[in-house]
Amino acid sequence: MTDNIIAQIELEHKQGLILALARVNASVEVILAMSELAGLKMTSEQGKYLRGPVMHSNSPWAADTPAWLTQNVRHARLTQIFSEGENPYPLLATPLEVTIVMKASALENPLHDEWVNVMTWAAHQAYQVYGPGGISEQAWREIAPEQLTPYEQTQCYNRIATDIRARAVKHAPKAVKAAKRVEMADLPHLGMSWQFDPETGGLKLGRVPLEAKFTRDPITGGLKLR
Repeated sequence: MTDNIIAQIELEHKQGLILALARVNASVEVILAMSELAGLKMTSEQGKYLRGPVMHSNSPWAADTPAWLTQNVRHARLTQIFSEGENPYPLLATPLEVTIVMKASALENPLHDEWVNVMTWAAHQAYQVYGPGGISEQAWREIAPEQLTPYEQTQCYNRIATDIRARAVKHAPKAVKAAKRVEMADLPHLGMSWQFDPETGGLKLGRVPLEAKFTRDPITGGLKLR
Protein backbone atom coordinates (compact mmCIF):
# COMPACT_ATOMS: atom_id res chain seq x y z
CA MET A 1 0.00 0.00 0.00
CA THR A 2 2.78 2.42 0.96
CA ASP A 3 4.66 1.67 -2.26
CA ASN A 4 1.54 2.43 -4.29
CA ILE A 5 1.06 5.76 -2.54
CA ILE A 6 4.70 6.72 -3.13
CA ALA A 7 4.45 5.71 -6.79
CA GLN A 8 1.29 7.81 -7.21
CA ILE A 9 2.95 10.84 -5.61
CA GLU A 10 5.99 10.45 -7.89
CA LEU A 11 3.70 10.15 -10.94
CA GLU A 12 1.76 13.29 -10.03
CA HIS A 13 5.03 15.16 -9.40
CA LYS A 14 6.38 14.20 -12.83
CA GLN A 15 3.13 15.13 -14.52
CA GLY A 16 3.11 18.47 -12.72
CA LEU A 17 6.58 19.29 -14.05
CA ILE A 18 5.57 18.47 -17.64
CA LEU A 19 2.34 20.46 -17.30
CA ALA A 20 4.43 23.41 -16.09
CA LEU A 21 6.31 23.27 -19.40
CA ALA A 22 3.02 23.46 -21.26
CA ARG A 23 2.00 26.46 -19.16
CA VAL A 24 5.05 28.39 -20.40
CA ASN A 25 4.37 27.36 -24.02
CA ALA A 26 7.25 24.93 -24.41
CA SER A 27 7.26 23.25 -27.81
CA VAL A 28 5.49 19.94 -28.28
CA GLU A 29 8.81 18.25 -29.07
CA VAL A 30 10.28 19.44 -25.75
CA ILE A 31 7.20 18.26 -23.88
CA LEU A 32 7.29 14.85 -25.55
CA ALA A 33 11.02 14.45 -24.96
CA MET A 34 10.77 15.43 -21.29
CA SER A 35 7.78 13.15 -20.84
CA GLU A 36 9.77 10.23 -22.20
CA LEU A 37 12.73 11.02 -19.95
CA ALA A 38 10.37 11.13 -16.97
CA GLY A 39 8.93 7.75 -17.91
CA LEU A 40 5.54 9.19 -18.84
CA LYS A 41 4.69 7.16 -21.88
CA MET A 42 2.21 8.36 -24.48
CA THR A 43 0.60 6.39 -27.25
CA SER A 44 1.17 7.39 -30.86
CA GLU A 45 -2.39 8.74 -30.93
CA GLN A 46 -1.82 10.87 -27.85
CA GLY A 47 1.37 12.34 -29.27
CA LYS A 48 -0.40 13.28 -32.49
CA TYR A 49 -3.30 14.76 -30.53
CA LEU A 50 -0.88 16.97 -28.62
CA ARG A 51 0.64 18.20 -31.90
CA GLY A 52 -2.61 18.54 -33.78
CA PRO A 53 -4.10 21.83 -35.03
CA VAL A 54 -6.55 23.85 -32.97
CA MET A 55 -10.13 23.81 -34.27
CA HIS A 56 -11.99 27.05 -34.91
CA SER A 57 -15.45 27.90 -36.17
CA ASN A 58 -15.80 29.19 -39.71
CA SER A 59 -17.53 32.33 -38.55
CA PRO A 60 -16.67 36.04 -38.32
CA TRP A 61 -17.08 35.61 -34.57
CA ALA A 62 -14.10 33.22 -34.45
CA ALA A 63 -11.76 36.22 -34.50
CA ASP A 64 -13.23 37.22 -31.14
CA THR A 65 -12.33 33.94 -29.43
CA PRO A 66 -10.75 34.96 -26.10
CA ALA A 67 -7.01 34.44 -25.87
CA TRP A 68 -7.33 32.46 -22.63
CA LEU A 69 -9.08 29.73 -24.63
CA THR A 70 -6.65 29.35 -27.52
CA GLN A 71 -3.52 29.85 -25.43
CA ASN A 72 -4.33 26.95 -23.14
CA VAL A 73 -5.19 24.24 -25.65
CA ARG A 74 -1.85 22.46 -25.32
CA HIS A 75 -2.01 22.43 -21.53
CA ALA A 76 -5.62 21.22 -21.59
CA ARG A 77 -4.76 18.44 -24.03
CA LEU A 78 -1.81 17.34 -21.92
CA THR A 79 -3.99 17.30 -18.80
CA GLN A 80 -6.52 15.19 -20.69
CA ILE A 81 -3.81 12.74 -21.83
CA PHE A 82 -2.43 12.34 -18.31
CA SER A 83 -5.93 11.70 -16.96
CA GLU A 84 -6.51 8.90 -19.45
CA GLY A 85 -3.89 6.58 -18.00
CA GLU A 86 -3.74 3.16 -19.60
CA ASN A 87 -7.38 3.24 -20.67
CA PRO A 88 -7.85 6.33 -22.88
CA TYR A 89 -11.20 5.36 -24.42
CA PRO A 90 -13.32 7.09 -25.45
CA LEU A 91 -10.79 9.40 -27.10
CA LEU A 92 -12.22 12.82 -26.29
CA ALA A 93 -11.06 16.37 -26.87
CA THR A 94 -11.21 18.75 -23.93
CA PRO A 95 -14.08 21.01 -22.82
CA LEU A 96 -11.79 23.93 -23.71
CA GLU A 97 -11.66 22.79 -27.34
CA VAL A 98 -15.39 22.12 -27.49
CA THR A 99 -15.93 25.67 -26.23
CA ILE A 100 -13.65 27.13 -28.92
CA VAL A 101 -15.45 25.23 -31.67
CA MET A 102 -18.99 25.96 -30.53
CA LYS A 103 -18.68 29.53 -29.24
CA ALA A 104 -18.45 31.42 -32.51
CA SER A 105 -20.89 29.14 -34.32
CA ALA A 106 -23.43 29.65 -31.54
CA LEU A 107 -23.09 33.42 -31.82
CA GLU A 108 -23.77 33.25 -35.54
CA ASN A 109 -26.44 30.54 -35.59
CA PRO A 110 -28.80 29.56 -32.74
CA LEU A 111 -28.56 26.06 -31.23
CA HIS A 112 -30.98 23.43 -30.02
CA ASP A 113 -31.47 23.24 -26.26
CA GLU A 114 -29.23 20.19 -25.83
CA TRP A 115 -26.38 21.90 -27.69
CA VAL A 116 -26.82 25.04 -25.59
CA ASN A 117 -26.34 22.83 -22.55
CA VAL A 118 -23.26 21.19 -24.05
CA MET A 119 -21.69 24.53 -24.95
CA THR A 120 -22.36 26.22 -21.60
CA TRP A 121 -21.34 23.15 -19.60
CA ALA A 122 -18.06 22.86 -21.54
CA ALA A 123 -17.42 26.59 -21.15
CA HIS A 124 -17.93 26.33 -17.39
CA GLN A 125 -15.47 23.41 -17.13
CA ALA A 126 -12.88 25.36 -19.12
CA TYR A 127 -13.46 28.61 -17.20
CA GLN A 128 -12.98 26.91 -13.83
CA VAL A 129 -9.42 25.96 -14.83
CA TYR A 130 -8.30 28.64 -17.26
CA GLY A 131 -10.74 31.54 -17.04
CA PRO A 132 -9.51 35.03 -16.12
CA GLY A 133 -12.10 35.44 -13.37
CA GLY A 134 -15.00 37.84 -13.08
CA ILE A 135 -17.87 35.37 -13.43
CA SER A 136 -19.06 33.99 -10.11
CA GLU A 137 -20.07 30.38 -9.52
CA GLN A 138 -23.58 31.63 -8.75
CA ALA A 139 -23.74 33.19 -12.22
CA TRP A 140 -22.46 29.99 -13.79
CA ARG A 141 -25.21 28.02 -12.04
CA GLU A 142 -27.73 30.20 -13.84
CA ILE A 143 -25.93 29.85 -17.17
CA ALA A 144 -24.83 26.23 -17.35
CA PRO A 145 -26.15 22.87 -16.12
CA GLU A 146 -24.24 21.22 -13.28
CA GLN A 147 -23.97 18.10 -15.40
CA LEU A 148 -25.13 16.84 -18.76
CA THR A 149 -27.93 14.33 -19.15
CA PRO A 150 -26.90 10.87 -20.39
CA TYR A 151 -28.24 11.77 -23.83
CA GLU A 152 -26.39 15.10 -23.93
CA GLN A 153 -23.19 13.39 -22.75
CA THR A 154 -23.17 10.45 -25.15
CA GLN A 155 -25.03 11.73 -28.19
CA CYS A 156 -23.90 15.36 -28.16
CA TYR A 157 -20.77 16.13 -26.14
CA ASN A 158 -18.95 12.84 -26.74
CA ARG A 159 -19.70 12.97 -30.45
CA ILE A 160 -18.30 16.44 -31.05
CA ALA A 161 -15.39 15.91 -28.63
CA THR A 162 -14.48 12.63 -30.33
CA ASP A 163 -14.68 14.24 -33.74
CA ILE A 164 -12.52 17.22 -32.76
CA ARG A 165 -9.82 14.93 -31.38
CA ALA A 166 -9.90 12.52 -34.31
CA ARG A 167 -9.42 15.35 -36.79
CA ALA A 168 -6.64 16.91 -34.73
CA VAL A 169 -4.87 13.54 -34.72
CA LYS A 170 -5.43 12.92 -38.42
CA HIS A 171 -3.97 16.25 -39.46
CA ALA A 172 -1.19 16.56 -36.89
CA PRO A 173 2.15 17.53 -38.48
CA LYS A 174 4.91 14.95 -38.19
CA ALA A 175 7.34 17.64 -37.07
CA VAL A 176 7.31 21.31 -36.10
CA LYS A 177 5.93 22.77 -39.32
CA ALA A 178 2.67 24.13 -40.65
CA ALA A 179 -0.16 21.63 -40.78
CA LYS A 180 -1.03 20.57 -44.31
CA ARG A 181 -3.95 22.26 -45.98
CA VAL A 182 -6.97 20.04 -46.12
CA GLU A 183 -10.70 20.23 -46.67
CA MET A 184 -12.77 18.46 -44.08
CA ALA A 185 -15.85 16.31 -44.54
CA ASP A 186 -19.30 17.35 -43.36
CA LEU A 187 -20.52 16.70 -39.83
CA PRO A 188 -24.16 15.74 -40.43
CA HIS A 189 -25.00 15.41 -36.74
CA LEU A 190 -24.41 19.14 -36.22
CA GLY A 191 -24.96 20.50 -39.70
CA MET A 192 -21.34 21.69 -39.61
CA SER A 193 -18.39 21.31 -41.97
CA TRP A 194 -14.65 21.64 -41.33
CA GLN A 195 -12.40 23.89 -43.39
CA PHE A 196 -8.69 24.65 -43.21
CA ASP A 197 -7.80 28.16 -42.03
CA PRO A 198 -4.73 29.34 -44.03
CA GLU A 199 -4.10 32.22 -41.62
CA THR A 200 -3.91 30.25 -38.37
CA GLY A 201 -3.04 26.79 -39.66
CA GLY A 202 -6.04 25.46 -37.75
CA LEU A 203 -9.37 23.99 -38.79
CA LYS A 204 -12.55 26.02 -38.91
CA LEU A 205 -16.02 24.71 -38.24
CA GLY A 206 -18.70 25.74 -40.73
CA ARG A 207 -22.10 27.24 -40.11
CA VAL A 208 -24.83 25.63 -38.03
CA PRO A 209 -28.29 25.97 -39.60
CA LEU A 210 -30.27 24.85 -36.55
CA GLU A 211 -33.55 26.00 -35.04
CA ALA A 212 -33.57 29.31 -33.21
CA LYS A 213 -33.18 29.12 -29.46
CA PHE A 214 -31.30 32.41 -29.09
CA THR A 215 -32.24 35.92 -30.14
CA ARG A 216 -29.71 38.65 -30.87
CA ASP A 217 -29.68 41.63 -28.52
CA PRO A 218 -29.89 44.78 -30.73
CA ILE A 219 -28.08 46.85 -28.09
CA THR A 220 -25.10 44.64 -27.24
CA GLY A 221 -24.96 42.64 -30.45
CA GLY A 222 -24.73 39.46 -28.34
CA LEU A 223 -27.11 36.53 -28.06
CA LYS A 224 -29.57 35.82 -25.30
CA LEU A 225 -31.85 32.88 -24.62
CA ARG A 226 -35.49 33.32 -25.57
